[in-house]
Amino acid sequence: MRQIPDQLIAWRSTSGLRNEGEVRFNKAAEGKTRVTLTMSWEPESATEKAGDWVGFVSARIRADVDRFKNFIESRGRETGAWRGEIHAGSVSG
Repeated sequence: MRQIPDQLIAWRSTSGLRNEGEVRFNKAAEGKTRVTLTMSWEPESATEKAGDWVGFVSARIRADVDRFKNFIESRGRETGAWRGEIHAGSVSG
């Protein structure tokens, strides 16, 4: 797990369905941020494999990203929340 404020959030599951990914935040045009999500997971059951094959998983992730975008944009500014960093499970800040 890694976290660098305004740059990166990365994770790897420790139980349940295996998944991992990262979200990167890069400055774009004036007052804009480009958010890039990279995620991998391994469907286990036949239902999960079928859902992945027909695009259900991608659609669900896209909808979650859109809800996150709307939530962040509705706030208008940063929350001032914790700004520490995490590197390989070690917390600083």
